[in-house]
Amino acid sequence: MINNKAISEDGKKVKGSKNFHKQVLKVVNVHGKIARTRKGFLDKASFNYVFNNDLICLEDLSIAPRARYNGRMVQDAG
Repeated sequence: MINNKAISEDGKKVKGSKNFHKQVLKVVNVHGKIARTRKGFLDKASFNYVFNNDLICLEDLSIAPRARYNGRMVQDAG
């Protein structure tokens, strides 16, 4: 669970005060934890793909020719 309280308390401190700087460090730690969690998931998923498959193929799809056939559906998705 992410500590949303640390982020919401950030705006209640007086800028430049010692408590403000302590709160900024708490928010930085929360954001770091989120980044590490996401990176850990991607590392586990990519390792799983490599470990369980003999061959991995990537395909680069161009959107321009598909837009003619699908109309606005492809362009509106982004």
